[in-house]
Amino acid sequence: MTSPILDIRHLTIAFRDEAYPDAKLNAAVRDVSFTIESSSCTALVGESGSGKSLTARAVISLLPPSASITEGDIRLQGKSVVGLNEYDLSQLRGKKAGIIFQDPLEALNPLHRIGKQLFEAIAIHNPDLARNKAALKARAIELLKSVELDHPEERLETYPHELSGGQRQRVVIAIAIANDPALLIADEPTTALDANLQAAVLALLLKLARQKNIALLLISHDLALVRQAADVMHVMRRGRIVESLKPTDRPMHPYSKLLLEGADDRFRENEIRETDPAFADALRNGTVPNILEAKDIRVVYKRQTKGFFGRSVDFNALTLDDVHVASGETLAVIGESGSGKSTLALALLRLIPSKGTICLTGHRLDGLSFNELRHIRRLIQPVFQDPYASLNPRLSIRDLIAEGPIAQGRFKSSDECAELVRENLRAVGLPEAYERRFPHELSGGERQRVSIARALILEPALLILDEPTSALDRALQFQVIHLLKKLQSERGLATIFITHDLSLVKGFATRVMVLEKGRLVEEGMTKDLLTKPASETLRSLVRTARLVLSTLTSHEMKA
Repeated sequence: MTSPILDIRHLTIAFRDEAYPDAKLNAAVRDVSFTIESSSCTALVGESGSGKSLTARAVISLLPPSASITEGDIRLQGKSVVGLNEYDLSQLRGKKAGIIFQDPLEALNPLHRIGKQLFEAIAIHNPDLARNKAALKARAIELLKSVELDHPEERLETYPHELSGGQRQRVVIAIAIANDPALLIADEPTTALDANLQAAVLALLLKLARQKNIALLLISHDLALVRQAADVMHVMRRGRIVESLKPTDRPMHPYSKLLLEGADDRFRENEIRETDPAFADALRNGTVPNILEAKDIRVVYKRQTKGFFGRSVDFNALTLDDVHVASGETLAVIGESGSGKSTLALALLRLIPSKGTICLTGHRLDGLSFNELRHIRRLIQPVFQDPYASLNPRLSIRDLIAEGPIAQGRFKSSDECAELVRENLRAVGLPEAYERRFPHELSGGERQRVSIARALILEPALLILDEPTSALDRALQFQVIHLLKKLQSERGLATIFITHDLSLVKGFATRVMVLEKGRLVEEGMTKDLLTKPASETLRSLVRTARLVLSTLTSHEMKA
């Protein structure tokens, strides 16, 4: 009988308090044990803060500086990895265990082409191959083909920002498998992708695991996908494994039932929002005043052709004739990864160059200088996808929320607007005591609430939400959407909700725009579009969402 690829025994991970180094360590992972066999997929599931990612990162010693393993052992291919020095760890990472992080854009170096990053990953464990440039390039192309990336030879010359989210994730997978590791750790690998790409990327991971005899450790809060992919699921809560399940097992632990059954049921039963008939008629007739009116929006990127003397080529990233949002309305913008959703948000926020006219509450934004825009920016506020990346880790929560009013000249310091900060913390459901904390001390859902509070304190007329729930587990997704609906009704906000999650769209949006390759393919009231989609783009998204949530079987996913 062969030994498992990964054997974790009674693992305990604790954090030390930097302010009180002599205080008792706070355990975040407690007595965790499980094994993974070759060619199998094991999943760790649970809500944010349950210890999933911490357990996975401990396998290759990527724990935060304040965390340490206090008890237990981790054996990779029979050898303990606990306490290894940096040289031994460098030989282990990439060779015996590869890792795929949640955000591929952060995992890739933005200053280097894809080819160079692949070459480095291959060469570090293959010095003989590193000296043969032709063989190195051939291996890189072979890897890109194995992850089913189109035009692999051309992709070697591109930069990460020139690829879509799904393409970047395939590059990250190629780097992770470059040296044929025995174990592949996938930490939320499909979070930021649309439903079609989620299924495609997960199917690719399972296919590679079978073909290359790789053991796959899948970390995810997307329970619908996990149930179809994993051979075994370990449900974690508060740092402990409360139950281990096979796909056909019925959950017995109350927390597992809530997590594995309740979340899916709530998503299936989340009814399409019925817009008030009078408000819907007013929207159709144009009698509700528009907060935003944008006409003839064009965004063109410059792409450099191959070679030192390569010329610039125009790439039309976005072409929209009309974008408008009325007071109190939620406009959902949906589409596959790379369809231009985030490009639209950045153009409306005047964070990237664009052509066309943009009017916000009667103010023309296009053509304004940076200083002229400063005083109008408070009227249009964003909430970005990754709250940790958008919050300065060196500032306290009070300073982060007060930053906007101070920049607008309403206050001279965060002390002067302390009460306003507390008022907005209460509005997003956070205790006032949180004003003294820092971003790293909060969970993902709490950080996103801080981001919302930071936007609301400026009393904007329009809120642009760019995938605000994609990094959260399903319970937190519902909490954040419920909070946004409540704040919208109380403050009469106009909202643009950019997402790939149709289950959230149907319970939150008034109207829907569907984008494909930077162009509008369909637009209408939420119920009309989601019950009778006219475009193949929307029909495909609806079909995939239904498959992922209900009808896709384990056999179909693994075939």
